Amino acid sequence: AAKNQDFYLYRYLASEGVLPGYSFPRLPVTAWVPRVRSTGGKTKSSEVSGGTVISRPRFLALSEFGPLSLIYHEGHTFCVRRVKLRAAGYTNGEGGAAAVVTTSVRVCPNCGCAHFASEGSIGISNCQHCGAVLKSEHTIPELYQVNAVEARIQDRISLMDEERQRRGYDLCTVYGFEPGHDPSLIEISHAGVKLATFAYAPAAKISRINLGWRRRADKDKYGFWMDPTTGQWTGEDDPSQSEQTDGAGNVKVRAKPQKIVPFVNDHRNALIITPPDEIVEDSEAIATLVAALQRGLEQVFQIESGEVAAEPVPTVNPRKILVYEASEGGAGALCRLALDPCRAQILATVAETALKVRHYEREPRTQEWKQKADVKCVAGCYKCLLSYYNQPQHEKIDRRNTKVLEYLKSLC
Repeated sequence: AAKNQDFYLYRYLASEGVLPGYSFPRLPVTAWVPRVRSTGGKTKSSEVSGGTVISRPRFLALSEFGPLSLIYHEGHTFCVRRVKLRAAGYTNGEGGAAAVVTTSVRVCPNCGCAHFASEGSIGISNCQHCGAVLKSEHTIPELYQVNAVEARIQDRISLMDEERQRRGYDLCTVYGFEPGHDPSLIEISHAGVKLATFAYAPAAKISRINLGWRRRADKDKYGFWMDPTTGQWTGEDDPSQSEQTDGAGNVKVRAKPQKIVPFVNDHRNALIITPPDEIVEDSEAIATLVAALQRGLEQVFQIESGEVAAEPVPTVNPRKILVYEASEGGAGALCRLALDPCRAQILATVAETALKVRHYEREPRTQEWKQKADVKCVAGCYKCLLSYYNQPQHEKIDRRNTKVLEYLKSLC
């Protein structure tokens, strides 16, 4: 605890300018888990105050510390039961009941750019990035930024983890630009043919939103039910329709539940790529291109897997590819790819590396790209395009996709 206090004290002094030149990474999302003791072969939470604080990077924590998710720690299973609410974030809700303050965001259906109401974007009708028309159905309401959660003991770790495998979250990623920091637009062309358009921002605001359960009945309804006075997740579809009783059968009086949509955000170096229409109109092609470009960037710039993240945006009917530096402080790869005078050659190297990763090679005589001999990989493997980070897209990724193959060849 003392170390954490010192850490936050130094962070505060640096932010106030008392310690000039000190720079600290962004605060992670923390989860408090209680102490655990075993008595008589049974495990239960310790009655004394205290516990352990587990921290995760913001984007990872949104799913790992999501509502009712499981945390494995020191041989025990904990369930995230409560989100810690900010003391100053209350307002009067319906009927005068207490409610946490939330915000909303309008997501552009064409480019995936986010316009938060808390940032003065209330009532805008056109996207500030691409100019597309924004409608009311493009709004995600009741957003609440999560900073810390609390977990309770669930059970010891066992093989009975089917529930965790079945229940997943519907996550989406959006981006935005700070006022006065418009992205740099770069067009990549060859022989008079436009191959791609880049929009680079050195400090784009990347937000990740947890829309709800992946298998929820109504995909147009977002969020999770929560008690606004305690922050406890209810785990019900509509807790306002149910009643709780005590041991004597009397109905308990509880606060009116509130539905919130958890989200986190951070500032990262970001590159928005607009590929040709024939790529974005094919869900398999754009998923394959995202994986290929990510692998090419990792090998060309010699960075670890996961330091650069790439995903198609918006989540529904993606038209663009969002690439951002996931590592703290950035690796500097996207800056070179977008702003270097030799960016065309760098992009060609990335495309050529992506082709080689896909088990293709160039014949010395004809200079044509052909599949390597004796390749056992079919649609994809962990030696080429598949990775831990793109598991949700594994069914769509196909290294043999002809559209992506021809597009990468044109970039070379």
